[in-house]
Amino acid sequence: MRLLFWFAVGVLITQPMICRANDGSSSIPLPTARETSTNSPVLDLAVQGQQYFSGHTRHFRDGAVDQSQDVLGRLRVHEKNLRVDLGGAYRGAEAHFYPHPKEIHWTSQSGHFHLGQKRHLWSRLDEAFHLGLWEARFTDDKFSLDRAGLIGAWWTRKQGIWSWALLISPMRWPELGPDFGERDGKFVSRSPWMRPPTDSVYIQNVRTDIHYRLIEPTQGDVIFQPGAAVQIGAQMGPSLLTAAYGFKPVNQFLFGFPLAFNLGETPAEQFVSVDVYPRTLYHHVLSVDARNQFGEGGLFDIGATLEGPVRDKTPGDWLTQETGPATIGYISASQTFGYATIKIDYLRVWGGDRQDRGAFVSAQSFFEPRYFFSEAVQLGVNSSIEPLNYLMKVSTSLLYEVQEQGVLWRNHFQVNLPNRWRGYVQLDMLGLLTATSGKERFISNYRSNDRLLLGVGHEL
Repeated sequence: MRLLFWFAVGVLITQPMICRANDGSSSIPLPTARETSTNSPVLDLAVQGQQYFSGHTRHFRDGAVDQSQDVLGRLRVHEKNLRVDLGGAYRGAEAHFYPHPKEIHWTSQSGHFHLGQKRHLWSRLDEAFHLGLWEARFTDDKFSLDRAGLIGAWWTRKQGIWSWALLISPMRWPELGPDFGERDGKFVSRSPWMRPPTDSVYIQNVRTDIHYRLIEPTQGDVIFQPGAAVQIGAQMGPSLLTAAYGFKPVNQFLFGFPLAFNLGETPAEQFVSVDVYPRTLYHHVLSVDARNQFGEGGLFDIGATLEGPVRDKTPGDWLTQETGPATIGYISASQTFGYATIKIDYLRVWGGDRQDRGAFVSAQSFFEPRYFFSEAVQLGVNSSIEPLNYLMKVSTSLLYEVQEQGVLWRNHFQVNLPNRWRGYVQLDMLGLLTATSGKERFISNYRSNDRLLLGVGHEL
């Protein structure tokens, strides 16, 4: 349980970014195994190396490694009554293993009842931009995100134009983030994707160190948090309408802490003691999506998600991370031309992250925003070709964050080789167009995480 909690609480000041959805909702695919139609268990193994080639710059976090050799694994079983998709990654430079349980559930003979962990498309918006509102994300590598299905008893049905889904969940799989620890009152990590809180504050114009200590919650606070969700959909010719509502625990921990001042003989010897308490909040989530197919290979999506967090009770003298009601809108259009698909997406977030509450708060939060993008436009191209009977997949996308004035450029190439081998290359670059944007979000926080990744995999 201690290991699981440290995984989950690694999202202290860390969350994620855009990744591919199963239907091509984004331009960059994950370097995963090729899908097979066999019902037999399939084990996929991959070895990859990655280099963060801006690791020498001042914005690359101190103590983080700028290169790593990793081993990835994935077990898949797809039978009528059993679905298994379990993965994991061993990050060599961190000497740490990250479990990636995506789904494992039993299905009744009728196909309507399911028991266990199951991935489900609750919202195209949430899946396309990986907001983490419905399903938790694996954020140990924020350039290659994936998601964990919700856990519980399911009922799904499709009849005529209508489809339904109902979930009663007794527990959750909390969001997993980079591994970290404590040393001399500081949060430390070798992962480039860990963003610890500030290690000092100014009190009466004197720089004062902060000494942190993490207070681990009980097992019930980590896992045994119930929830429920329901979805209804209608397919009317080329148009599909869906609406989903859930009341469930927020996948990410929020944090709060009291401040204790320790006065030394001189101002330089004083410090602030901080006991960090992870907090579990609940939220209402309502998602409405519409998809329409047009012409030959054309798709148009529009959707909105409303989030209503229910604030927990905290002592009045705490400094707390705050989040409020949010409205998120999404518009997407794509067109397939032969072997290539061109896609443009627009995301807008109103509300959500709020200023910290408590003493010594400032315009800059102690914590990383839950929403990494507030307003973003993305243009992407996917292509699959098969010269000499070798399937090749090429993807590129360019995202512009309007309010942050930042750019994210992502590229991925994969080739399927004989005897179930494959090779892949991924290049990710990001940066700000101005020296200071005034908005500290994903691109600002990780502007020096430019990365080249090379990998080879084999399906057993």
